[in-house]
Amino acid sequence: QFLYFIGTTTQRKRASMTQHVPPADALHARLVFGTAEDVRAVADEHGSDPFVTPCAALNGGHFATNLMMMGTDHNLKLEMIRAAVNHPRVGTRIVTAPDANGNTFAHAVAMVPNASRELVISCLEYAESVAGVDALSVRRPEDGKTIVHIAARTPSLHTLSFIQQHPRLGKPAFVRATMADGVTAV
Repeated sequence: QFLYFIGTTTQRKRASMTQHVPPADALHARLVFGTAEDVRAVADEHGSDPFVTPCAALNGGHFATNLMMMGTDHNLKLEMIRAAVNHPRVGTRIVTAPDANGNTFAHAVAMVPNASRELVISCLEYAESVAGVDALSVRRPEDGKTIVHIAARTPSLHTLSFIQQHPRLGKPAFVRATMADGVTAV
């Protein structure tokens, strides 16, 4: 039933989600399956919480990490991330906050299988421009993985290429960083 309403009008979609899905998950679905207008409307009404609160229905991911995993067109994904970051009640928190699995927006970008070069580069460059290079070099607390480890395992050749060409991320200390279990990406 939920999938049926994704392709219908916004009013019917919202009415259905609030009847069949817990309220927090309905908000999350409105964000992930919506548009930049939905992003602004949710931010106006609820602030940043729906954007950084993990969604139980989607394996603990939050807005930015789940959005990257959806089959949405890459221009729409970036438009939605920008709408959230530029909203005064949300800001860069959606790019830097980890989800329930410890993944940030940059980790999610590195996890997308078969992502286009354009999507990877535009998302990682945008994250760096609004939150700094630290948003790209953060380690997951549980296992110490960086975007290098994730990109090497996905594999995401475009992410690895971006890292290699980046003045700070391409340095041997970052590329050869070990995970919690002592394993390196290369």
